[in-house]
Amino acid sequence: MDDSDWCFGLGGLAVARVGGTIRLVHGRRRHLGDVTGRTVVILKSGPYGDMDAAQPLPYRIDELRQSGFDLAWTDEHLIGGWGRVARTERFLVPWVQALGEGDEVVLSPFTFVASANCLLYEKATPVFADVDPATANLDPEKAEAAIGDKTAGILPIDIFGYPSAMPEFETMAADRGLAILEDAAQALGAVDSTGRKAGTSGHPAVFAFYANKQMTTGEGGMIIPSDPEQAERIRSERNQGRAIDMDWLDHDRLGFNYRLSDISAAVGVAQVAKLDTILENRARVAGLYNDRLATVDGVETPAPDQGLARRSWFVYPVRLDEGTDRDGVIRRLGEAGIPAKVVQDRLGHSTVAITLNVYSHVTAELQSDAADTVAMLIARRGH
Repeated sequence: MDDSDWCFGLGGLAVARVGGTIRLVHGRRRHLGDVTGRTVVILKSGPYGDMDAAQPLPYRIDELRQSGFDLAWTDEHLIGGWGRVARTERFLVPWVQALGEGDEVVLSPFTFVASANCLLYEKATPVFADVDPATANLDPEKAEAAIGDKTAGILPIDIFGYPSAMPEFETMAADRGLAILEDAAQALGAVDSTGRKAGTSGHPAVFAFYANKQMTTGEGGMIIPSDPEQAERIRSERNQGRAIDMDWLDHDRLGFNYRLSDISAAVGVAQVAKLDTILENRARVAGLYNDRLATVDGVETPAPDQGLARRSWFVYPVRLDEGTDRDGVIRRLGEAGIPAKVVQDRLGHSTVAITLNVYSHVTAELQSDAADTVAMLIARRGH
């Protein structure tokens, strides 16, 4: 079977076409673009392979930075050209915002642990406030109630790709002199209630490029700094504190090894070229889930977009009736080749929820068939 025979589907469901036969198999396939060609060039060049060692590497991090990402996400808000790729992007932001020991930062507990870890690394204290039950994002009213004398910042998280209530948090922060750090790791391509793309409000923001995100570099992420000076500091600190001019032994501050490799950047460049298509396809798959699950009793699908706000589909979260055999649902989906995961096992309340993937590189017919399977298996859940 050659590579052109394969189509891989939503939720990790893989569909193989061999001759005239369709088979369901396990696996996933990402939108690779020109990843293979770009990566091969990297591996053959300079220190990696047998090309002239003096030849410059053709797909450096700067090409990823300039490949359309700046124009699409930052230029319209006057911070274009400063988006920086970093391997552990969240951890640099509290550092450059001068948050540290004795400072408190308000955020949601309904998030991946890295959102809080980046504060703990700098000895700042995470203060958790409850979420809006509709969006699962940090509730502005609950966040405001959690602000105290030691509060130094607010960390909104665009959970499951739905944009946070940034205008409310910006007003709150401006009135109290607080920093804002936006965790847009799951929200690449989302749009907030004012029509701004996630991560472009002018406050430091981070995106993640881990393998399960809308686009990937394998690992790593990207920081959108507030201004050129902050960008220069991040550029230096992600590279062992080296001087901006990259003088070999000129290190004028404490730094880290948070560089992204040229190989990873090559993957990212190819993914950016197909990003609009990737986002559109994921939205189409989410729409199929919406259609099929709308008629299934006891299932709550994700909140619809409100006003100008637009979700970017990272995963598809589903809430099930209390008493549902959640683990049984997950097991049956897995047996059908459709991975699903627990959202949070302990939240202090009894929400029963799972997430479904939205990988979407398949034909419309196969997407529809897979969505039918999801709806059928969830409808058969035990109580």
